[in-house]
Amino acid sequence: MKTPSRRAGAWGPLCVVIAASMMLGACQTPPTSSSPSTTSPAGTPPEAEPSAPKEPPTRESRAQAAKYAMDAMELLQNGEEAAAKSLLERTLQIDPSNEIARKLMDQIKADPQQELGSVFFRYSVRPEDTLSKLAQRFLNDRYRFYILARYNDLRVPNKLEIGQVIKIPGKEPPPLPPAVQPTKAPEPPPRPAEPAPRPAEPQPKPKAVDKGLIIRRLSREAEVCYQRDRDLDCAIEKWGQVLAIDPDNQLVKLKRERAIALREQLHRDGK
Repeated sequence: MKTPSRRAGAWGPLCVVIAASMMLGACQTPPTSSSPSTTSPAGTPPEAEPSAPKEPPTRESRAQAAKYAMDAMELLQNGEEAAAKSLLERTLQIDPSNEIARKLMDQIKADPQQELGSVFFRYSVRPEDTLSKLAQRFLNDRYRFYILARYNDLRVPNKLEIGQVIKIPGKEPPPLPPAVQPTKAPEPPPRPAEPAPRPAEPQPKPKAVDKGLIIRRLSREAEVCYQRDRDLDCAIEKWGQVLAIDPDNQLVKLKRERAIALREQLHRDGK
């Protein structure tokens, strides 16, 4: 029996080393080449694309915004601040220059005590008063009714009662001077007695007028002018006729003031 030669026996360990090297090489992952970076250098923010300029509102959109502002004012009069704020934000998106919407939004956000001050006098509400009229009289702006309501912790500005005492910011104005009484004219000499006139024939009594029926009819006509025909002059006149019959109707007062404000806003936009 032949024994393997020394040369042949040396190939065994060599083959094992070669095989192991090949296996290790196959398991290694070649490094991937990095592509050129498209990001900006460190510390340099990416340039923002210029936004397209916003187109100015059209006459129709300004009119729509003016109506929204009036609707928001009515919501504030009824104490619905959250709904009014949402509508005012929409109004300012349509027409950022709407003056009424900006005034109302500022009153929602402002602190009444800081805005109006700590000096005030007390005022007793009269039958013809509304917070809008009082704001016009003492603050020179009827649209500041809401901050005046917040100044007095009134949640619903429209519910103002006769005789209610509220705070008016500032110093109380001096009372008006008493009216000068006219000089009494001398009485004319007595005239000679005239013969007694014949008694007039009795006239039939006029039928009683139903004021409630007239108020309802005028209110319906005013709503048609305001809502359907967009005739503000007609609506203002009809509501004025209602107030001539029922001067304490707070709802009609509010609607008429709103129509007057909308007419003024549209006149300013139309210039």
